[in-house]
Amino acid sequence: MSDHHAPPPPVANQGYTADSYNLGTSGTWPTTTYDATCTTPLTTTPTVAGGAWTTVCVKVAVPASAANDAKDTEHLTVTSVGSPSVSAGASFTTIAVASANLLVDGDTNNPIDSAPYYKAAMGSQSYGYWDLAADPNLPLSYLKAHTNVVWWTGNSYPAPITPYESELASFLDGGGRLLMSGQDILDQAAGTTAFVKNYLHINWDGTENQNDKATVSVTAIAGNPLTAGLGTVPINHNSSAQTSRTRPRRSHRARRHSPTTPARPTRPHRGYRYLQGVLRGLPDRGVRDGGRQGDAGGQHAQVVRDVLTSVSG
Repeated sequence: MSDHHAPPPPVANQGYTADSYNLGTSGTWPTTTYDATCTTPLTTTPTVAGGAWTTVCVKVAVPASAANDAKDTEHLTVTSVGSPSVSAGASFTTIAVASANLLVDGDTNNPIDSAPYYKAAMGSQSYGYWDLAADPNLPLSYLKAHTNVVWWTGNSYPAPITPYESELASFLDGGGRLLMSGQDILDQAAGTTAFVKNYLHINWDGTENQNDKATVSVTAIAGNPLTAGLGTVPINHNSSAQTSRTRPRRSHRARRHSPTTPARPTRPHRGYRYLQGVLRGLPDRGVRDGGRQGDAGGQHAQVVRDVLTSVSG
C-alpha cells in the first residue's frame, strides 16, 4: 500500500458564529490534508456556519521501505481561526501492506491456540496477521488491501463471521479470494444468511436436520484442484464425533470438503477466480495434532499451501 486515505472526518463548528479552521498533522510517515474529494490539498477549511460541519481527507504516504504490517500513528489537529486557543484533534493508525496474503485469527485459543499452525502452513509465503480477539474491528480498507485471505474461527460460537459478512462480501466483490475454516462457523441461524447462501454457496436450514451429525471422516471432492489427492481424512474432534453437514447450492457449487456427496466443479462466482472453503472436516484440533503429511494436520496445511499456490498463478 503506497498511500492510505483515512476516512474523511467531519469538522464541526459547535459555536454560534461562522468560523474556519487551520489543519495540522503529525506522524512519522508523511501526512497531508485534503478537501472532501481527497484531491485538492487543504491547510485551512472553508468557512463553516455555526452549528454546521465540513469534511476533510487525510492522506498518509507509506514509505516503500516499510515492512509488511508496520504501523504508524498520525494525529490531526484542527484549530479555530477566529479563536486560536480553541482546538481539537483525532488520531488514527496506518498499516503498511506489502503482501497479498492475510491470516485472520478468530479462534478462541481454547483449548489450544491454532495460529502457529496456520502460520507454519504458509511456508515461505509472506502474510499479514490480524487477531480478532486482540482487536475485533478489522478495517475494510486493510482487508481489501490483500488478495488472498485465510480466515479461521476454531471453536468460536455462535456466529463468528456474521459481524463481518458485509466486509467479506465487499472483499469478494472486489476480486478477493477466501479460504475459511472453523468448528461452528455456520451453526444454527448463522448459516442461513444471504451471505452464506450467495457467497459461500451453502444451503443450511438452521435446524437439527443437518447440525451435529455423527461423522468420522470427510472426503475430498474429486477433481478439485485444491484438494485432489487428499482422499478420505479422519476427523479428530475436540469432544464428540459430530459435525454439521452442509450442501453446496446447485447454482454455484463451492470448492470445499464435503462429508456428503461430492459436488461437481462449477464456474467461479461472478466471473472472478473464487476460492472458498469451509474446512469443517479438518477442524483445528486436527491441525494442532499434526503438521506432517499423512495426518489431518499435514493435510490441512497442504490445503492452505495449495490455495496460495493456485491463487498466485
